[in-house]
Amino acid sequence: MELNRFIWEESARLLKTWMGTPLEPLTISVNVSPQDFEYMDVAATFISLADTYGIDREKLKIEITESSILSRRVKESHVIDRLADAGFNLEIDDFGKGYSSLNTLKDINARTLKLDMAFLQMTDKDKKRGEVIIESVIQMGKRLGMHIVAEGVETVRERDYLIHLGRDYLQGYLFSWPVSVEEFERHVTGNLV
Repeated sequence: MELNRFIWEESARLLKTWMGTPLEPLTISVNVSPQDFEYMDVAATFISLADTYGIDREKLKIEITESSILSRRVKESHVIDRLADAGFNLEIDDFGKGYSSLNTLKDINARTLKLDMAFLQMTDKDKKRGEVIIESVIQMGKRLGMHIVAEGVETVRERDYLIHLGRDYLQGYLFSWPVSVEEFERHVTGNLV
């Protein structure tokens, strides 16, 4: 939990340093683990970080796994509603990993749906059925007004297939391995010139 909070604070600090630079329009997504909800007031923590650093709350995107959203503790604390009401951009992470509930899409005011990479790992035997599911989830998310992010894109074939389906964003090793903040900033500002 301490490591996660450190990462959240570093992300808020970074967004603050980007203010007034060509990087200002960028956002940062951070993960919240199920354990974070057990040991801290997640909503109060994010509100405090945004206020302390004077950043736009929509720029600090909060990724919450579907399993966290479904936990009784999270539902009873109304933490998801508090985060959404406070202006944070919520993302449902790892959708399709393990148990997936369509009630999650109905009940949670999330703006982004991140499809788990398992959707892309299909054998020839289950390819047809898997593609129908991917297409349906993307269409459903779009009809709900959500941005769709496909995670785990590793091949050109996967990229082309997902572009054809009309996803909003792709994420994966095909585009970049993890890089340092400095390397990321150099890359982005170099492409802005």
